[in-house]
Amino acid sequence: MCLHLLDLWDVSGSFKEAVADAVWALSSGRVAAAARPYLFGARLVPLVKKSGGIRPIACGEILRRVAGKVLASDRAIKDLGANVLLRSGQVGVSVKAGADAGVHAIRRVAALYRDRDVTDRGILQIDFANAFNMLRREAIIRSVNRHAPQLLGRPPILPPRRKHGTPVSRSLLAPSTPLVPAQAPGSGDPAASPPPAGSSATRGAPEGALSQAELDLLTFFLDDGAAGGELDSLGRWLRDFEDRATAVGLSLNRGKCRLSVAPGATIPEALQGIETCPLDEIQHLGVPCGSPEKMRVFVDEAVKGAERKMRMIASLPDAHVALTLLKFCAGFVSVVHLMRAVGAVFDFACIDQATQSCLATITGIETDASAWALASLPVRLGGLGLHSCADTAAIAHIAATFDGEACLPSLVTPYVLPHAMLLDEDDTFLASLDDPRLAPFETVLEKIQNALQARDNYGGRGQKVWSATVHDERRKALIISMTEELGRSGQLQGSALALKQVQVRARIQSCSGQHASAWLYGNAEADPKLWLSPAELAVAIRLRLGLPIAPMPSICRLCGTGSADVDGVHARSCFSGGRRTRMHNALRDVIADFARRGLLAPAVERPVFSNTERKRPDISYVRDGTTVVLDVAVTFPLQPSNPQYAKRAAEKPGGAATAYATAVKEGKYRGIIDNEPNPREWLAVPLVVDTFGAWCPGALTELRQIARKSALREDRTASAACQDFFHQLSFQSQQSLSRHRFKENGLH
Repeated sequence: MCLHLLDLWDVSGSFKEAVADAVWALSSGRVAAAARPYLFGARLVPLVKKSGGIRPIACGEILRRVAGKVLASDRAIKDLGANVLLRSGQVGVSVKAGADAGVHAIRRVAALYRDRDVTDRGILQIDFANAFNMLRREAIIRSVNRHAPQLLGRPPILPPRRKHGTPVSRSLLAPSTPLVPAQAPGSGDPAASPPPAGSSATRGAPEGALSQAELDLLTFFLDDGAAGGELDSLGRWLRDFEDRATAVGLSLNRGKCRLSVAPGATIPEALQGIETCPLDEIQHLGVPCGSPEKMRVFVDEAVKGAERKMRMIASLPDAHVALTLLKFCAGFVSVVHLMRAVGAVFDFACIDQATQSCLATITGIETDASAWALASLPVRLGGLGLHSCADTAAIAHIAATFDGEACLPSLVTPYVLPHAMLLDEDDTFLASLDDPRLAPFETVLEKIQNALQARDNYGGRGQKVWSATVHDERRKALIISMTEELGRSGQLQGSALALKQVQVRARIQSCSGQHASAWLYGNAEADPKLWLSPAELAVAIRLRLGLPIAPMPSICRLCGTGSADVDGVHARSCFSGGRRTRMHNALRDVIADFARRGLLAPAVERPVFSNTERKRPDISYVRDGTTVVLDVAVTFPLQPSNPQYAKRAAEKPGGAATAYATAVKEGKYRGIIDNEPNPREWLAVPLVVDTFGAWCPGALTELRQIARKSALREDRTASAACQDFFHQLSFQSQQSLSRHRFKENGLH
C-alpha cells in the first residue's frame, strides 16, 4: 500500500488533501468505532528466528503511522528526550549520539570494574519478551498524558495550500492549547485517543523504574537496557523492575538477559538463573564493550560477515545494481557503527581489501594503488565513494566517544563519572588518537585537539567534519603523487609530460563537478533502461579512474586515421561515426522533455529570430516574458589540440565547459540578439558539458530552472526533479561515450 500512496502522492493534489484530512482525524481521536480495529490494529506474522524461536511482526496501518510521525515531530516530543528520557537513562529517543553514549558508558564502567578487580559488582543486561507488542495501551496513554499532554486529542494544523491547490509538504503542530482537553489518567476509553504518539514517548523501561540511587550505571536504548553496580543492589533493582514491568504488561526474557561479572563473583539469589559472562566479553547494541583482546575477536567475526555480504553482492548479474549495493549496503556503511565503538583497536584494512576485490569482480577492473586511492574518495571529489575503513576508523571512534560524553552524567553515578570522563585513561580512545594513519593529516589532528580542549563536538558532526578534511588532503596528495609518478616513469618528457600532468588534474576536477556523477549510482525510481550495461559500466569506471580501456593502441575503426589510444583520449574527441551528434541530440531531447513537462512549450531547432532563419537554436521557449534560446554542446577537456581547455578544467570543475561556452557559444548569438527589436527580451544560454559530466555554471542555473518548473507541474519536490533530470542527462552522456568506444574498436 505504501508504494501506491507514493504513486498517488506524485500525481494528485486532491489526494494530498485527503491524506491531510485523514491524519487530522486520526490524531484528534475522531475515528468511528467500527473503523478503529482496522486503523489501529495489525495482523501478527510469526517469523522463525535463527535460534528456532518465533519473532512476531506486526505491520501497522500506514495512515496511523503517518499520524504518529506528525505528532512525534512536535517540539515537545523532541525536548522530551533531553528533559525526561535522558535523565532516566533512555538514550534511544530524541537524544543525539544516544547509542554512542550507551556503548561508551558500558565500556568505561566495565573497564573500571576490571581495572579494580572488583568481584562484588557487575553489569546486568536485560531483554524484554516481545516488548512493543505486550506493552499496554493505557500505560502508553498515561505516560503521554504525564509528559506531553498537549498531544492527547489535539489535531495538527493543516498545512497551508499552494496557489494551485496542493498542500505544502510539511505539517506543523499548533503551539497553542489542545482543541480537545486531555483525559485524566485512567478515565474514558483508551481507544478514543489513538496511540501513535506513544511510540516515541514511552519506549524503554517502565515509568518510575529508572532510579539510579543504588546503581553505578543505567542506560536504555529503547527496550535494550543495562544496569551496573553492586550485585546485591542489582538484585533488588531487578525485583522492583520486574514488578513495575508486569504492571504495564511487560515481562523479562531471562533466557536472553546476561550478567557480566569478574571471575570469582558470588551471584545473589535474585540474579540466579541469568547467564553470566566475563566482563571483558560484554557486548551492547551489537558491538563489543570489553577488553581490546575480546574486541578483536568480535570484530574479526563481524568482518567475516561483511565479507560474505560483499561476495553475495558481487555475484549479482546486474553490474550497475551490484555497484550501487556495494556503495550503500556493504563495505564502509556496514561497519561504521562498529568502527565508532572500537576505533583503531582493530585494523579494518581487510574490509577495504574485500571492497576492492568486490569492485574488481563487479566491473572486471583490477585497480592499482593510485586508482583505488581515487575510488575511495567521495563522489564529490571525483572518486567512487567507496570510503576507506582503515583511514576512517580512528576518526569515527574519536567522534563517537566525544559525542557521547555529554550524556554520561545522566547514565552513570558519581562513583563512575570521574573515571568515565577521563579520556586520557581510555585505552581504546588513546589508540585511536595515536593511530599512525592520522599522522600525515596535521590539520585534522589540530582540529581534534582544539575540539577536545574547547569541548566542542561540532554539534555531533565531528566525524563528518574531520573525515571531509582527511578526504580533501588525501585528494591533494593523490594528485601530486600521480603527477610525480608520470615523471618518474620516464615515458614522457618536457611539454608532453607537463600536458599529461595537467590532464590528470583536469580529469579529477571535472569528475567532481556538480551533477557530473549523477550516472554513477543510478536512481532507484528511474526507468530500468537508465542503468548502464556491464560493458558500459566498465568503460565508464575506467575512464573515471584514469585506467586504460584497451590493452594496446589500435587504428580507430570509425575515422580510419586516428590512433585509438588506451586512455580513451581519441574516443572522446573523434568526430567520426556520429557520436557527438547522437550525444548532442540525446541531451537536447532530455532537456526539451523536461521543459515540456514544465509547460514551457519548448521549440526544438526552429527559427525564432526575426532577422535570420539560418540560426536555429537547439531549444527555445518563453519564460516570464523572456525568450530563452538554449544551445547544447559537448566538449572534451583533455583534447591535445587545445591544451588551454585542460588548464581551465584543472583549475576548477566545469572549467573546460566554461571556456568553450565563452570562446565559442556566447558570441554565436550575441550579434543576432543585438539586432532584434527588443534585445532585452532575449536570453541566450550555452548548455555546455564536458565528457566527464561537468557543466558550465550558466548551464547549471538554467537546467535547475527547468527542473523546478517541471516539479511544480508534477507536484514533487524541486530536489527530486533535479536528481531525476541530471541523472538522465548524465546517463545519456556516459552511455554514448561508452558505446562509441566499442565501435571505435569494432565491438558493436
